[in-house]
Amino acid sequence: MVADTSVQFDVTTVRQHGGMIIRVAGDLDIGTAPRLIATVVELIDEGCGRIDLDCSGVAFIDSAGIRALVVSRNEATQRGTILELVAASPSMSRVLDMTGLSSLLAAPAGS
Repeated sequence: MVADTSVQFDVTTVRQHGGMIIRVAGDLDIGTAPRLIATVVELIDEGCGRIDLDCSGVAFIDSAGIRALVVSRNEATQRGTILELVAASPSMSRVLDMTGLSSLLAAPAGS
């Protein structure tokens, strides 16, 4: 029996009122996390001042996926971009709550 090694993962961007939404769907793991970071950095490089992450379609997240969220948030903060997690799947929410990262990725006060 051969394992299915195809990665079910999608990152899409949508322009919204003065910023961008990044929609992430599938498994956010060691194989896909770099794509999320690259998308965030690309938007920051283009001068985007606000990025909302919609991760309601994330089926699975591992430590590399968590790292991608933290790296993305830190990169945005250092470069003056607001990055906010606006939606997370139930399984992702549980992981973020367990790791204490829910508040780190939440909207900054007054945003």
